[in-house]
Amino acid sequence: MSAPTENLQTELDERLKFETLIADLSSKFINLPAGEVDREVEDAQRRVCEFLSIDLCALWQWTHDAPRYITITHLYRPLGGPPPPDRVDAEEMAPWCLPQVLAGKVVAVDSMNSLPPEAARDKEVWRHYGIKSALVFPLSAGGQLFGAVTFNTVREERLWAREIVNRLTVVAQVFANALARKSADEALRQSESRLNLAADAAAIGLWSLNLATGRYWLSKKTRELFHVSADEVVTFERFLGLVHPEDRELIRQKVQTVVQSKDEGRVEYRIVLPDGSTRWILTRGRVQCDGSGKPSFLMGVSVDRTLRKQAETAFNELQTTLNAIIDSTHDLIWSVDPVSFGLMTFNQGLRDYFLQGRGIALKPGMRPEDLFPPGEYVERWRGFYQRALSEGPYTTEYQVYTQNRVLQLSFNVLKQNGNVFGVSVFGKDITEQKHAERDAHELRANLAHSGRVTVLGQLASSIAHELSQPLGAILRNAEAAELLLKMRPPDLEELRAIITDIHNDDQRASQVIDRLRSLLKRRSLEMQPLEINGVIAEVLSLLQHDATARRVKLGYYAAPGLPQVQGDRIHLQQVLLNLMLNAMDAVAGVQANKRNIEVTTQRSGAQEIEIRVCDNGPGIPVDLMGRLFEPFVTTKSSGMGMGLTVSKAIVEAHRGKIRAQNRPEGGACFSFTLPAGGGEVAPQTTNRGNPSSES
Repeated sequence: MSAPTENLQTELDERLKFETLIADLSSKFINLPAGEVDREVEDAQRRVCEFLSIDLCALWQWTHDAPRYITITHLYRPLGGPPPPDRVDAEEMAPWCLPQVLAGKVVAVDSMNSLPPEAARDKEVWRHYGIKSALVFPLSAGGQLFGAVTFNTVREERLWAREIVNRLTVVAQVFANALARKSADEALRQSESRLNLAADAAAIGLWSLNLATGRYWLSKKTRELFHVSADEVVTFERFLGLVHPEDRELIRQKVQTVVQSKDEGRVEYRIVLPDGSTRWILTRGRVQCDGSGKPSFLMGVSVDRTLRKQAETAFNELQTTLNAIIDSTHDLIWSVDPVSFGLMTFNQGLRDYFLQGRGIALKPGMRPEDLFPPGEYVERWRGFYQRALSEGPYTTEYQVYTQNRVLQLSFNVLKQNGNVFGVSVFGKDITEQKHAERDAHELRANLAHSGRVTVLGQLASSIAHELSQPLGAILRNAEAAELLLKMRPPDLEELRAIITDIHNDDQRASQVIDRLRSLLKRRSLEMQPLEINGVIAEVLSLLQHDATARRVKLGYYAAPGLPQVQGDRIHLQQVLLNLMLNAMDAVAGVQANKRNIEVTTQRSGAQEIEIRVCDNGPGIPVDLMGRLFEPFVTTKSSGMGMGLTVSKAIVEAHRGKIRAQNRPEGGACFSFTLPAGGGEVAPQTTNRGNPSSES
């Protein structure tokens, strides 16, 4: 055989061996699990490099989170060398080679000396790793470039003949296909994993029905929902056997409808578990068609709706009960939208009110102008709703349009997910309550007036004594004036002084009478700024004679600089008279020279004034302590038991509190508080109003 013939035969043998190698490599990657691809790629790198006497093969892939960076994922380098970096900035390390690879070109470098000047950086990097020749192939699949594979020589330079380039092009494509399929399998596996994870987290079962075979594929969660074992083959008929008998025909019709329409559907049905219990299942499905447009699969999801169904049933029952309760009440309950204030909901009470009282049949959407005549009432109701929207919940009293009823209206804002969708109103008829309050007010006024009359009756001797002083002085001055007038000439200066005294004594008597008239009037509270120490001083002057007659020592300790209080002078004097007279009655059994009553005023915190009336009598019986301010409770044999009750009502009307306690050293102490802060005291004038006009 001639030399050319032998060379040709050798070339054919090598080509056949290489093609056999490529076929063997390709066959290994067919149906290869994704987890074994990397191992087979590295083994293929070794076999190809050994077959072609190549010193180094590196496979690079682009980094997903940083596209300009590439990472070595597979490396064959039996001769060793500098360790390669984990990640390389491709634009910085291969500025000449990179654009060509990105353009899909194969880069062949036979010698470092053959590189152009613009490849200086690329040459520097190659020489750093001892590379003398390089062949770079882009890796792409489906038109998407994702990396590159390089074949290099280290021991000597090499001329990359077209035959070698063609062979390695096939190898590069085998690598690209294998890695692309691995990436797709991993992406699919991750997608399925995420889908299963999401489905499991949401308690959703996945399924697919092969319409040709009638067999199901069921996810693990679906098998758990239907209590089907992991290895059981489930057909459509087997599935129907799990469905409640009353719902099977519904399932058949729904599947038929969805398949015929090639659309999607939704159905809610019951299944019967092995233990006989029933569960509610919600299923959604969609048809998938083949290339010819024929339905091939029905795929969907199923979820257990039992708890939700039970909750809906319970809610509906509760709603029905609640509606029945709401409609059974005579109170008025309704809601309006926040824009036009049209009726959204209303109960039977409101419906009856408008139908029977106004002849109006309520309908949803009715606005204030549909329910009231134009003018004041329409604007008032719009104002009610606007106030609730701007200020929030509030309560107010309202006299109805016909003027014969009073309602207490409670407004509230309706919200959902933080968004206002309406205003609700609860109206309670308080007409009888208002009448009762008016009657109670009149009764309290009558009791207070009776109490003042009774107190003045007890103070008759003190009143007579207080009046006798100025009247006696007037009489004596008048007698002196008569004597002076008989003198010739009369002493005019002395007469003028006598007349002045008579005038002053007359004013003193007039003031006593005015105070008595005020105490005797039937009157309601007339609040004004008061100096509480001055009010107490007037009461003490009225009681002084009676205290002297009873041999009781009155001590008064007024705290200086007290703020004013807002109150009614006469009613507060009545409270003080009641407490002081009770104290004098309490000390009646004490030794005559030891009967003491102390009246003090002081601050109680920053916002209150406290008035205390304390005695050294026997104290309050323990069994009466908790009932002392109740009507008809008294320690006196001749008492009515109303004085302290009236006093408590007056103090509470002033927004104060009254209490009683026994003193450790003996005796009792009654105290009451009044809110401080009444402004400047108005000038005091004699009240000479018409009694018939006062309550």
